[in-house]
Order: sequence, then C-alpha cells, then structure tokens
Amino acid sequence: MSDKNNAPSTIPRRGFLKAVTQFGAGALILVSGGTVWRAVDQDVFSPFDGPAFEPWDNWKGQHLSGPMAMLPSAILASSPHNTQPWLFKVSNKQIQVFADIKRNLGSFDPYLREMHIGLGCAVENIMIAAPGFGYRAQVEYQRAKLTKALSRAGVVPVATIALDKQTSAENPLFLEIPNRRTYRGEYLRDRTIGNNLLNRFKEEARSEQVELVLFSTGEARQLFDQVMMDATQQIVADYQMVHDSEAWFRFKADDIQTYRDGVTMDSVGLPAPITLAAKILPPMSAEKGHQIWLDTTRDTHLASAPLTAMLVVANPYTAEDNLRAGRVWQRIHLMASKAGLSMHPMNQPLEWGDRLRELDRLSGKAGAGYMEKLRKLTAEYQGQATFSFRMGWAKNKGALSPRRALDDVLLKA
Repeated sequence: MSDKNNAPSTIPRRGFLKAVTQFGAGALILVSGGTVWRAVDQDVFSPFDGPAFEPWDNWKGQHLSGPMAMLPSAILASSPHNTQPWLFKVSNKQIQVFADIKRNLGSFDPYLREMHIGLGCAVENIMIAAPGFGYRAQVEYQRAKLTKALSRAGVVPVATIALDKQTSAENPLFLEIPNRRTYRGEYLRDRTIGNNLLNRFKEEARSEQVELVLFSTGEARQLFDQVMMDATQQIVADYQMVHDSEAWFRFKADDIQTYRDGVTMDSVGLPAPITLAAKILPPMSAEKGHQIWLDTTRDTHLASAPLTAMLVVANPYTAEDNLRAGRVWQRIHLMASKAGLSMHPMNQPLEWGDRLRELDRLSGKAGAGYMEKLRKLTAEYQGQATFSFRMGWAKNKGALSPRRALDDVLLKA
C-alpha cells in the first residue's frame, strides 16, 4: 500500500506559516504581496494529489485482466530524470517493450545508455509482477549496438517478455513496488550497511551478468568522489547539458499534471522550508540551479553517503547489457527499500564520459586523463561501468514522482 498521504515534503498550512517566518521580514512582505496565493497555485499544501500521482494507488491492476494487469507495476519503475521512456504492446502470450526515443536526455545520454537502463527497470517490474498474476515470464533482448544514429529513431523494440500460464505465486518484492523511492537528501554517514545485504545485492547483479562494485572508505572511495565531482563540474559548465537537463524539471503544478514525468521540486531532497521557498518564489535560472546541484553533490550527496557503487557490464554500448543493468538496479533498489535502505542514482561520471565521446574529445589530454581515472575505479573487473549511485540510511523518505497514464504508454496490437 502506498504512503502517498504521508510523503515527507507535504507541508500543512500551519507548517507553511511557521516555515515562512524562518525566512524573516522579507518573506513576510512577499506573503502579504500575494505569495500565499502562489503557494496555493503551486499546490504547496497537497503536492501529491491529482491524476499524475494516481498510478501509485492503482498499481495492483485489479481493474485489468491478463497480461495487461502487469503494466501498472511497469510504469512505476525507475528511469533517468523520470523520463519514463517506455511503450508497451500487449497480447495474450507476450508483452513487447519499446523505447520511445523522443523521451531522451539529449547530450546527457547521446548513446541512449541510460534510457536502456530505465527500460530494463520496467522489464524487471514486469518480471516481478508476473508470477503473482499466474504467469511464468521469460525475456528476450534485442541485441542492438548503441550509437548516436539510434537517437534519431522513433519507436524501437528492446525486449519481448514471453508469458506462460502457471499457478499464481507472488514474488516477495512485488509488494515493495509502490514503496520504492529515490531519496536525494542527506543520509546517515556513520550508520553502516550489513554485509549480508550487500552480498545479496552482488549475487543478484551476477545473475544478470553484471558486477556490483562498492566504495566505502580509503583510496578507492576518494577516487570515486573525485571523479564524481570532476564530472559534475564539467556538466555544470556545459551549456547544452545544463539545458537538456533543465528540460525535464517540472517546477509548476500545472506542468506536473500535464506532463506527468520529470523531476519535481518535492523530489530533489531539500529540507521542507527550502522546498517551500523554492516553490513559491520566482524560479531561478538553469545555471544557478545546476550550481546548487554541484554544491549539493559535494556537501550532501557524497559527504553523507556511507557507500557508493557502480554497475559494470561487458559492453556499455549494447542494448542488452544496459537492459540487464537496469534490471539489477530496479531489483536491488526494491530489496533495499524492503530493508529500509535508500538509494540515489548519481550517474554523472558516465554521463560526462559519454559527452566526451560524443564530442570526440577522448584522445585529448583532459579527456584521456578523466577516462583513465574512471577506468581505474573498476580496473579489477572485466568490462566497463555503466551506472553509478549511492546508498545509505536516509533521514526522510523520498517523495512520490509523477507518472504517465497507462493509456499513454500502450501501443495498439
């Protein structure tokens, strides 16, 4: 059952007035000038209402029959910047998964690696849901190479899930699907994560031909943090990347309900009073917002995370390897959620690597030096990293993210 009504970023009116007073006389003048009206208009008091958040309540698919009943689980999967790049075609015997290429991140993901990771997350939720609806599921991946040419395609098949009837048997992770969140705020740095759980994560990764590499302390963690900050600084200085990222932020309540995707102010992990101020005051520039992201990466994301990690695959420029990585990410995120643990994608190192590749700057001194440090992080493993993230015990629970309607992601058979 979803805890929609208890989401941490919801601010009651009394809390709103208390928070505003913390900003001093200037904020009070703004209130008297009409900011309370803007707070209502921006849905400050009930940010998780409306059609964009209904899929979190209807996720079990009770109103649907056959394979269609698994799709409400699929659309709650993780995806880069909450782009939700999936489309589905359903028959009695199979579910076909397609990439909706127009929902890409531009210069952040020129080879659509991250898009395929997100699609793998949707595949995983279907595979988890299938046994509970009385189906044995087997997935077959498209074996395509990821090139820039793919970014000009329209709708591309990526996987087919074959379904055979069997006795219903619910997967233990099924009930965790509506509870999974991405928490981008502060973690408890001094609280460790048990080795038993971490070993289970590694086993699940290897079952999909993926290696999970962990960084906690010492030189390896220092190098991870350095590479993360180097990449984030370069991204923030890249005009195209900043604006391609900004395109998926939904700052207005109307936009959240209209587009039903992207990153919202409630989901970025800021303290409630700051979230409040950011929602009711005029929006800042893309450049300023990303400078704050750079500072937060250093001062909160890395500083508070007891553990960071990478997923390594044989070839990060193939569709199948990234689909498998996505399945691993979704699965271990659900396992973590069930254990009370939070996770947060931080894929800047690989995003900047792809940007260097796209701009043909890998052979230059700066590009070669950066890629050498990136490869050093996983040098003892066969293959290359395709995804990086942090994990830890969060001080709060992440917010719900908007979701597209089922009708919007269905292709007619």
